Amino acid sequence: MKVLNYCKVFIISLFLFSACGETKPASAEQSKGVSTMTSEISVQIGEHRFELFLLNNETALEFKKILPLKIRMIELNGNEKYSYLTKPLPASPKNITEIKTGDLMLFSDDCLVLFYKDFKTSYRYTPIGRLRNPQKLSEILGKDSVEISFISQGSNNALSPE
Repeated sequence: MKVLNYCKVFIISLFLFSACGETKPASAEQSKGVSTMTSEISVQIGEHRFELFLLNNETALEFKKILPLKIRMIELNGNEKYSYLTKPLPASPKNITEIKTGDLMLFSDDCLVLFYKDFKTSYRYTPIGRLRNPQKLSEILGKDSVEISFISQGSNNALSPE
């Protein structure tokens, strides 16, 4: 009987110690539910070029498929530029509480929005990606409508002159 009790204690100890194994803490992005970003898109605004990091989601993948894209983006609220796309993209709107400069998002399923100032919001957007080093984006975009080109890097997707 004593041996049987020792065996039970031994087996229970194995389970307990195996549950105490070292685990890696989630990164800040993982804990917020943000997927990994990859740099795949070049964004041309006048003479300025930015690198766009796409999220790993269905909307970003479908956005990439419609490139190259040259669109006129309209000023709104002193913090964003928007343009309606010719066809809708798959949307998975989320409650985005804080917008960051350089965020590229989809409003509804056909409105592309590029934010150039940080602010808090209660609107729902589908995140697509974020510009790298967007510090002077507000100056570059100005207060009026602006033409922006999105070009897939590493491909022959050059825009033809209009």
